[in-house]
Amino acid sequence: LLMTFDGRSKLEVSGRDRNNVDAEECAEATMRMLKRCAQPDLLRELCKPLAGSADTAASKSWLLRSPRFLNPLLEEHADFFKFNVLGMPRDALFASRRTTQSKRPFLVWATAFLASRGAPLQPLDPNASRALFKEVAEEDLERLCVQKLLAEEKGLEGDAADRAATVRQLLRCGCAAAARMRVHFHAAVRVAFVHGTHVFVPATLPFDRALLVRLLGTVQRAVGSYSDKLTHLQQAIFEVVSAESEVSPALVRKVVQRAEGVAREASAFERVSAAQPVPKDKGVGSTRTRSANDDSDPIDVDAASSPEVAASVRARRDGGESSAAAAQTDAASGSSAGAATSSNGEGGGSRSG
Repeated sequence: LLMTFDGRSKLEVSGRDRNNVDAEECAEATMRMLKRCAQPDLLRELCKPLAGSADTAASKSWLLRSPRFLNPLLEEHADFFKFNVLGMPRDALFASRRTTQSKRPFLVWATAFLASRGAPLQPLDPNASRALFKEVAEEDLERLCVQKLLAEEKGLEGDAADRAATVRQLLRCGCAAAARMRVHFHAAVRVAFVHGTHVFVPATLPFDRALLVRLLGTVQRAVGSYSDKLTHLQQAIFEVVSAESEVSPALVRKVVQRAEGVAREASAFERVSAAQPVPKDKGVGSTRTRSANDDSDPIDVDAASSPEVAASVRARRDGGESSAAAAQTDAASGSSAGAATSSNGEGGGSRSG
């Protein structure tokens, strides 16, 4: 058949019945014949079952009856069959129901978002040829979503831009890798995700302490290494920002200031012996530093965490004062007794004399 349509194929046949031919030469001759086909509509109709078309049964296409011979051709010349024969867009991405109806929220949102932005997302039929069509990878979906979102973000102003600037100020206090991360707040984003150095967050989420803590955790995982500075930032957030407060630039400046103090306290903790108290850094949330000659109680009774603690502190302090007074009384009594004994000794000596 090939030699009939392509006499220049120069197929070398062998065997007693001259029906044995090299497989690679046969494949090359088949592709030459298909690429020079003068009836593209007929060729497309014969290849429709490759896309899983429901209106054309695979058994009706004589061209596809030998998968063992055809699949290597599909894998090697996939672009020809998808774009030239079936007429699909060259930048098409194929997503089956496994992606569009996935249990993973990001995949569902990404496919719907790209489809609404006119991306060449093609439905993938379950019966489509696996040798020709590949399911779109999650990385490709992320890449396309980032391209669309960054293009829409140019010239963006308002609350989303202010939030991004505030978070950028916070991350600059972290490690160098965290400072390179870019956090974007976008109204079209429904599921937070990370791609490279970009973190996309739904703009509809409340800008509070919980969001800052989650962002730090996301950045920490994206960086891929542990950083003390991010830990200090997290501690400062819990100390400075209340759960109900809305994050503002002024509040972030206090967090950064407190994080620097936490870093100094952590450094001092590693150098101070166990017998000495860890010095509290002077800054946001710090207390008065006691001098070496300060004999006052280091615990402020009025600022105690509970009435039981305050009562215990007062009892310990009163007990200490009572013990000191008793010791002074005993010392005075001992001195008087010693003086009386000395006087009696002198008197006895004179009488004896």
